[in-house]
Amino acid sequence: MAQLRSIQRKTFIFLVNVDTIAGDSIFSMKGTSLPTDEDWLIEVDPTGKIYFIVNWSTTDGLWYANSAITTGLHQISITYDYGSTANNPVFYVDGASVAITEFDAPAGTYKTGTNNIVRVGSYDTGFSPFDCKMHSLLVYNRIFSAAEVASAYASRLFIPTYNGLVFAPNLNGPAGGIADGATMAAGNTIRDLVSGATGTPAGSPVFKHNTILSLGGE
Repeated sequence: MAQLRSIQRKTFIFLVNVDTIAGDSIFSMKGTSLPTDEDWLIEVDPTGKIYFIVNWSTTDGLWYANSAITTGLHQISITYDYGSTANNPVFYVDGASVAITEFDAPAGTYKTGTNNIVRVGSYDTGFSPFDCKMHSLLVYNRIFSAAEVASAYASRLFIPTYNGLVFAPNLNGPAGGIADGATMAAGNTIRDLVSGATGTPAGSPVFKHNTILSLGGE
């Protein structure tokens, strides 16, 4: 996952079907020691507001959406360029940009943990799980335009575009032929379609069939 650490410009796009709003992470690249072992973190607070946290040497950057998401199906997208502390992320919900608040302005130099791992879904001890069905999760090495985000939302494609794609775990087909509604265990690994890296379930997630997105093609 070294490329996820090194890319300066990022676009995150993921589609979730929210069952219960609770305060926990959705997607992150971090280790076990926070905040010293952290690259970035996307989470939802108990009121449903989306937070984006980025690790800088002096002060972490922290931004949140002014409006809360609701239960149900949502595409969430965030773009960010850590080339300057003056840069702010852009948040999108369901293909449209939303107003954000800067809670903490970043200061210092951008930091990346050397032993960090990618975490997909809620797996922070001491927090109530953010209960949702995650249908797709993508990371790109470039900043999407507003039109590209809107197109990705409208397309309902598992991968709307391959241009700049650096991370795309195959959430559709874990190992072992697991059935809809079954609990995933250590043997039900998934693969990142870009790097081939293997992900192992933790915290007993439940597998749900994909009835939302298509693979596309001719």
